[in-house]
Amino acid sequence: MIWRVCQSQREFNILSNEKSYWKAQFERSKKKNAELIKENEILKAKLALREKQLFGRKGEKGNKNGPEKGDKKGKRGQRKGTKGHGRRSHKGLPVVEKEYDLAEDEKYCKKCGLSFNEFPGTEDSEEVEYEVLIYRKVHKRRRYTPTCSCNCNPGIITAKGPDKLISGGGYAISFWIKVFLDKYRWQTPTNRLREELEKFQLFVSQGSITGGFQFISGLLKPIEDEIINKNKTETHWHCDETRWTPIFTVSEIIIIIPKIFLFPTLYIFYPFAYFFAS
Repeated sequence: MIWRVCQSQREFNILSNEKSYWKAQFERSKKKNAELIKENEILKAKLALREKQLFGRKGEKGNKNGPEKGDKKGKRGQRKGTKGHGRRSHKGLPVVEKEYDLAEDEKYCKKCGLSFNEFPGTEDSEEVEYEVLIYRKVHKRRRYTPTCSCNCNPGIITAKGPDKLISGGGYAISFWIKVFLDKYRWQTPTNRLREELEKFQLFVSQGSITGGFQFISGLLKPIEDEIINKNKTETHWHCDETRWTPIFTVSEIIIIIPKIFLFPTLYIFYPFAYFFAS
């Protein structure tokens, strides 16, 4: 009898220990499952955000009515019935006014012959004009001759003419501004620029434009020196390597550098060689 009680107590202790073990395992699994559920929700949120970033409509104006029936992908552009942005304002442009009036035979009644009274104000509308005007400006400098016998004046006194960018040149400053902007701001090849000018009966040789560039580059040398000096005084520099492959020729020896390092600062100056120009 005592032996059976001891055996039952031993079995009870074993089962009690197993109960505690499996209970701890259950709590651990329950906690792990909660962590996995929370992690899964976070990953779903990240996935939804990434899909929205990759495949969303970005900043385009949405169509409340949705795509038209029969269109699988929907047509591009503004939908019929949606509110537009209206006409763009061009108030920054200069204004040239032009008046329109009735013809003389339209200013009276066709039946009784009495004339119309002019109504105050005008009915206005506007449109944007584009006009290119290339012309020859003839500078006529008046000349004078002295009437005294002081011999301190030359025989003919001529008024001073306009200032020129290139002394004795036949092209005004406005012409060179046009050429420089097209060349270095809009990256227009020189030959294409010449073809554009030829449409307005202005024929300019390649040598004239190239010679002007070479002369004006000397005038810009002080600005170049100031930019370089400004770069040398910078205190914050960034360094990065590039895979550009510079090729130099020194004493008929070709030198190839596999990579170069760039040190950009707030002000950047990169002198282009003549063979880089188009």
